[in-house]
Amino acid sequence: VSAVSTGVRRPAVIAIGFVLAANPNQCPKVVKLLAESYNPHVRYGSAMAVGVACTGSASKEALELLAPMLADPVDYVRQGALLATSMVLMQCSDHREEGRAAEHRKHLQKVVADKHEDTMTKFGAIVATGLLDAGGRNVSISLLSKSSSRVMSSIVGVGVFTHFWFWHPLLLFVSLAFHPLLLF
Repeated sequence: VSAVSTGVRRPAVIAIGFVLAANPNQCPKVVKLLAESYNPHVRYGSAMAVGVACTGSASKEALELLAPMLADPVDYVRQGALLATSMVLMQCSDHREEGRAAEHRKHLQKVVADKHEDTMTKFGAIVATGLLDAGGRNVSISLLSKSSSRVMSSIVGVGVFTHFWFWHPLLLFVSLAFHPLLLF
């Protein structure tokens, strides 16, 4: 990503997640170098790209890529890492005491309770908690149908959601990508 403007770099990197949504295992490999960029906007974009592509997969590679970003010195990179980790862990059945989902929930609670944490990171932790518990833990974000075709309303919803950076009410568009997992 060689654009001069960070307003172009960040969405360009996020778009990698949409392109690789059909092959989620490829995304962590593709954005690995971008996740180590000197530019925090590129790091944020790489976190969100992994979150978009690997949502609901509990991918070990994705979580390993996101782990260092949870302690990034830049507040909005930490925010993106929290959101992306929650997206990857959506519908993760590993809720044991030492499981990744339980560990992530404890980390989110710690971030929200820490009075010295940046407001932007706290906001990300609150939204990340909401993503984990979306639909009473009965929905997941899905950009593809069961037949692996792209669901345009879901893609638009997540695309607009990733731009909440500019206006917080855009967060609500993520609900367009929620698909129930259990129907009676």
